[in-house]
Amino acid sequence: MLEQVNIFIFLLLLAGTIKPTLTAWIGVFHAFGRIVYAIGYTSSPNGRVLGAMCVMLSMVSLFSLSGYALYWMIIEIVLV
Repeated sequence: MLEQVNIFIFLLLLAGTIKPTLTAWIGVFHAFGRIVYAIGYTSSPNGRVLGAMCVMLSMVSLFSLSGYALYWMIIEIVLV
């Protein structure tokens, strides 16, 4: 999970250029998932599944939103 931090921050910054409020909420959801993952990890091996699902869902959302942001950035460059 720690190796995803660099990708997460990059995607958060990129997606935040086009939809800052939505990106902030995705970041909060990601942080919540990390906390649930850590608590579940200390309690039992299967307890971390919910946290991992939250983190993965936030990463997929950020990938999608970043792709949308890149699309609009490219459109802006081509049309200008």
